[in-house]
This record gives sequence, structure tokens and C-alpha cells, in this order.
Amino acid sequence: MYAATEQHKQDLESANAPKFILDLASSGLLSVRKAPTFADVREEFVAHYGDIAHCIKPMDGAWFSGVMPWSIGIRIATISVASHGGLLFPKHGEHVQLIDTCEGKGCRNLPFVDEVHKNYGQHWYKGQWYWGPMAANFREKISITSAENEALKRVGGKYGHWAILGEAAWNMPIIREFKFLKSFRDIESEDGWLEKSPYCSMFQSLICQLAGADPVPGRALQYTTPQDTWQSLAWPIKIALII
Repeated sequence: MYAATEQHKQDLESANAPKFILDLASSGLLSVRKAPTFADVREEFVAHYGDIAHCIKPMDGAWFSGVMPWSIGIRIATISVASHGGLLFPKHGEHVQLIDTCEGKGCRNLPFVDEVHKNYGQHWYKGQWYWGPMAANFREKISITSAENEALKRVGGKYGHWAILGEAAWNMPIIREFKFLKSFRDIESEDGWLEKSPYCSMFQSLICQLAGADPVPGRALQYTTPQDTWQSLAWPIKIALII
């Protein structure tokens, strides 16, 4: 049986948790370890990527917890486990593609296994990837085909290093008040938020909205942080991936 706290058992057995997650835990493929800094729990689920790759479904979420200065800066500013996020789309069995937007690289379409192999385990020089299965009640509301098409349309879009610094400045509490007074609609129409390559967590929320459901209700796209999508009920369980 899985070695989890009572809270973890409740998470696994909740109505919005996919059944295969409980099966993974019961089979011993899902275990628990001490959670990293800024985690909202003391322990977290962990699994080997090779054991769970076949369980990943379209529109499952992926989050990255970085250890480089810029990643730690994002985590501190947003009080978040994650500094980056993307969406997963399986192709041909266990082959899974990660679509995300990354500063200096733009909107990317990458083999997820390669990213997991580069970063696994919260070592001082490595980060940690997390997988979040989409809740069944949320998946029923969206069009997977529309989501994938919208995501692929943005692949190759530009996103410079200055973009993330600009977003960080715009999202400072005092500056938010000025933006609020100007109103969200004016900002969207004036700056063309939806036409630009959005930053990572904004991208996650945008694709979901375009596919039929909002994962972070009440949060304007340009305010959506990795912590917002991390806490979304659309992806109720997060699993740290190791190799």
C-alpha cells in the first residue's frame, strides 16, 4: 500500500482524482517524499517517469520548479512551488509532447521525457518537473482537439527575456492597482494580450479557456501566475517526476 499521510490518502480518493492515480499508488508506483521549499504541503507524491508515462492524457498539466536565480525569484515573488508551467499532449503511446512558452525561446513543442531527464530531483543544480492529471469533471467541459490546435498555432511564437521581467513588474501589487483602475478590457484591447505569445501560466489558462473552460475563474489572463494554475482544481493532484 502507498506510504502517504491521511491528507494524501484523501487527495487520492477524492471524487475529482482520476482512478488510475489511486491504482498507481496501490501498486506501489506512487510514493511520497518530503516536499521542497514553498510547497503548500509537507510531503509530495513522486513517481518514476517510465512508470506513469502511459497514464498521461491530453491537456494534463506540467509544472517546473527551478533552482536557478530567475526561477527562485519567480517562486519567491509568487510564493509558489512552481516557476514555470506547460501543457502535455501524448502522441503514439508513451511519447508525450510538452507545449509551453519560455523566455528567450518562445512557444515550444518538446518531447517531455527529454525535459524530465534534464531536470529531476531538486538537486542544487537541477530543477523538478511535476505532472498534474486533469480532473475528469473538467476534462468533460473542454474540446481536446481545439486545445491542441490552439496550442500548436502558437508554437514558434516569440517570447524574449525582457518579457518575463516586464510581466513581473506589471504584476507588482502597486502596479496592479493602476492596471485595475484602467480596467482589464482596455488593457487586452490596447496591448493585444491574446495576439502575443503569452508567458507560461497565462498560456496554460488561455488554451483551456479557448477550449471551453476556465481553470482559474475570476483571474484575468495577464495576472495568472504559475501558482494560480498549480492550485487550480482542473489539476487537483501534482506528482514529482524522477527517472
